[in-house]
Amino acid sequence: MPKNSRPDESIVHNSTSKGGSLRATIPSFIASQFDLKHGDKIRWRIEGDKIVIDPQKG
Repeated sequence: MPKNSRPDESIVHNSTSKGGSLRATIPSFIASQFDLKHGDKIRWRIEGDKIVIDPQKG
């Protein structure tokens, strides 16, 4: 697995060897800023040609 040297980027990987899902890591400075913890939910949506990720707290 390639290591990413930029803290503001994530590399997309296969989630499993059998499924079509992909995964990416949330950079630590973003997780800290939004107080994201293991098990928190995030909501994905598309706005034009952008992917928007909304933390779902509370």
